[in-house]
Amino acid sequence: MTLRRMCSSTNHAARFAASLIVWLVATSGTSGSYKEPTRLSALSAPVLHTVSVGRDPVALTVDEHVGRVFVLGSAGSVTTLNATTGVVIRTVAVGGDAQAVAVDEATGRAFVTDQGRVFTLNAQTGAIVRAIPVVGGPARGLAVDTRRGEVFVAARGVNHGPAGSGPGSIVVLDATTGLPRRTGSVKSRS
Repeated sequence: MTLRRMCSSTNHAARFAASLIVWLVATSGTSGSYKEPTRLSALSAPVLHTVSVGRDPVALTVDEHVGRVFVLGSAGSVTTLNATTGVVIRTVAVGGDAQAVAVDEATGRAFVTDQGRVFTLNAQTGAIVRAIPVVGGPARGLAVDTRRGEVFVAARGVNHGPAGSGPGSIVVLDATTGLPRRTGSVKSRS
């Protein structure tokens, strides 16, 4: 199977440039069920390694600086892998509905959201450093501003649905400590 063909059915892919390796989580068939993370050669595209990380991996990201891959499982786990060998470093539980993962290579931290919390992980070891609640509804998205040392967390409004939406929030975290710096409300236009 070629890299191009794999990527056409891939929901999440991350590249580890130092060793020209691509990691991906692919869906299979129309059911949308996820397969294990797969390590491919970016040069020749053969499958180099498939890693079992639990039930239904849904997202992944790579920290090139420390050589780690972080894989979210739908059952609320984060598995940290060695990006070169595929060896499992650690698996930690983060709740039942992990949503997003992002890395700040400058601080050596990975960030994971679940329904109502943000977890800060040590990127080298995969250990949980901190977990904080998120105000404003389920935490859904993450973005890292490495230059400013900040992590932006998008939380969907609590009363979402056809009758209207309560305000969501954007929480800004310190990328080193994982503690909140500021929070703002966001209301969608009707």
